[in-house]
Amino acid sequence: MRKQEIITLLEQNLSLTIETCPLINSRIEMLNMNLVKKYFSHKGIELNDENKEFLLISSGIASQERDGSELRCTYGGLLVFSDHNYLCIPNNMIKIVDNLNNVYGDVYIIQGNLLNMVDKAEKKISEIIKNDYPCTAITEAIKNAVLYREYFDLNRIIEVFIEEDNIIVSSPGELIDENINSERTHYNKRNIWLYEKLTTLDDKKRFLNNGQGFKRIVNAFKNRRKVEFINSISEHSFKVILPGAKEN
Repeated sequence: MRKQEIITLLEQNLSLTIETCPLINSRIEMLNMNLVKKYFSHKGIELNDENKEFLLISSGIASQERDGSELRCTYGGLLVFSDHNYLCIPNNMIKIVDNLNNVYGDVYIIQGNLLNMVDKAEKKISEIIKNDYPCTAITEAIKNAVLYREYFDLNRIIEVFIEEDNIIVSSPGELIDENINSERTHYNKRNIWLYEKLTTLDDKKRFLNNGQGFKRIVNAFKNRRKVEFINSISEHSFKVILPGAKEN
């Protein structure tokens, strides 16, 4: 049995939640406290010096081995609330390869907290594709990759390849129990901790009604070449293949 399969089984049986696992080499100072305060404010809670430690631990943003010991950031706490999480989680990355404007491929690396990564990826894609291509569909695929990717796959990242013939968004971890050809999609229940934090923080409401993400992607390309969704258990990956950037 592969490492990812063992981890998935443990998560499904609530024996392990990756998001609340502490990272030993992390420090609380790595958290963007403005984001943390915003999260609790949206929950109707004021974060202050008196309740800070309790709220960080009880919410799973931080962890403490024993009373009096130094607080450590959790995996999920860094992903959502740290602008510099790549120091501890280097696989939290979006690589965008522009083969549309440069035959050799211009490469852009995006890192940071998850919401900021989606914002920066959306901006970069709009700079690369300047025609009337529905770039919102690419952002939708990236957003789903950020939310549902397998973060325990430490050697792989989210990749976006932009070419004339097609645009591919690839992420680690296959979907489970999905039904991507119907109106109702059953996403893998992976990363539910991240989902709760992101839906609370995202003022643009991009992560609400996320079950319709595939439908929105398909609808963006009516009267164009078909969108493909490839769920590969053997490759432990999920790919969204969109029509080429010059097919408008």
